[in-house]
Amino acid sequence: MVSIALPGRARAVKPKVSRDDWIMRGFMGVIGLYLLITLAFPLYAMMSKSFEAYRFELERIEFQVDEGQGWGETLNALELVERLEIRTRDQLDASANDRLSPVDFFPDFSFQAPTNYRIRNTQETAGGFIVKGDAVTSTEWVELSSNDFRRVLIRPASSPGLRNYVEYFSTPALFKSIFNSLWIAAISTVVTVFLAFLYAYALT
Repeated sequence: MVSIALPGRARAVKPKVSRDDWIMRGFMGVIGLYLLITLAFPLYAMMSKSFEAYRFELERIEFQVDEGQGWGETLNALELVERLEIRTRDQLDASANDRLSPVDFFPDFSFQAPTNYRIRNTQETAGGFIVKGDAVTSTEWVELSSNDFRRVLIRPASSPGLRNYVEYFSTPALFKSIFNSLWIAAISTVVTVFLAFLYAYALT
């Protein structure tokens, strides 16, 4: 009697990773990490900054003045600015480094006068103002002499949005710069490809 061996299920053979393969994978990982650090992170930082718009929130800042007869009425910074025609509501856009001095809101201001001033935020804000180098974002009154009040600076507040892009594309000169960049890129591409084709054809 002859017995016939039936073929069994073939066992999968996993290829062994060689030393050169491990070195190659290591180099690929290093290159990927390098690209992540040098390209992805800076690109993310720039894109996130481009969505940050800055604006002076003067409607959230109030003043009081004491000329020796007690504190007067509460004055809103935006109302003072519009009354003196320094800026309008549509002219409060700013950059991150812009500052406003509140002494410009008071035409009769003199740092030698015995007048005292109060300033506060009407609500918690990311902008606020700077007093003696310290940022104040709380709603507490800050009392200052005339000499100290002239050193106060109002900061713009940041908010996420597309206002930067809207302003860019609504400005004809800036929008034209995009067209010029694309036009130069197209011309450069056509010339480069044409010269490369001639060079390759001559070699062939």
